[in-house]
Amino acid sequence: MKPRPISPPPAPSSSALRGYLARATSFVLLISLSYALGFLSASSSSSSYSSSSPSLLPDSISNREMPVDQFNCSPIPTPTLKAKAAAETSSSSLPPHDLLRFRTRCAAPIPQSETLRTIIDRVFDGDDPFAGFPAPDTAALLLAPAARPRGWGSRGAVFRDLMASVRPRTVIELGAFLGASALHMAALARNLSFAPPPLILCVDDFRGWPGFRRRFRRDVPRARHADALLLQQFMANVAAGAAGAGSGGASVVPVPFSTGSALEALCEWGVYGT
Repeated sequence: MKPRPISPPPAPSSSALRGYLARATSFVLLISLSYALGFLSASSSSSSYSSSSPSLLPDSISNREMPVDQFNCSPIPTPTLKAKAAAETSSSSLPPHDLLRFRTRCAAPIPQSETLRTIIDRVFDGDDPFAGFPAPDTAALLLAPAARPRGWGSRGAVFRDLMASVRPRTVIELGAFLGASALHMAALARNLSFAPPPLILCVDDFRGWPGFRRRFRRDVPRARHADALLLQQFMANVAAGAAGAGSGGASVVPVPFSTGSALEALCEWGVYGT
């Protein structure tokens, strides 16, 4: 007995197919209409907000993209052409430098022969800082001057190369610590027969930094009433090396201020590295 063949499913009627297509078309139209209405609503609200809200920028730059400070996310005003011209005119009269932007106009360079007297008058009120140094009460607080004060890279070949090739008359050293590199440059000047001997200005606040005593415990004196005594130890090392002001050779003189304030003052006084 043969099995009965399976009959195919009945084809959908034309009326059912038309109903399905009508529902699908309505659904597509509804989605399209909703999207169009949402787009138009967003465009109108953004335009009305921009027209009604007051502009926080000047009219001349309100329609331009402004740079933004990446640290506080606040807009940085773009300088006007007049401000740019004034800045260029002011900067053109300053000596070239790449460390700081000074707010005051720098003086013309003074003769090298007047530099030491200018520093003593301006920084030390006319008194030689090495005259009578150290006082007995100060000497009791200091370490015995070392033949070679502690430093790092203070006797590198770069010092001899620069001293021999440039033969400076005034050296401005930023960061002196115990004077190792300054004394090395003074010795190089003697060996190279500098005439006249150079002046080495050592800019440093002589306060050290947090934790420096743990690293240089044997090289620095103990603090006294919150005074690090680094300036006095530096001067003791310089005096022992016969390089103090008025020594007859290269003069090593401390400028005990922060780098920024010292360089700005030197610029105002007309003291430059030469």
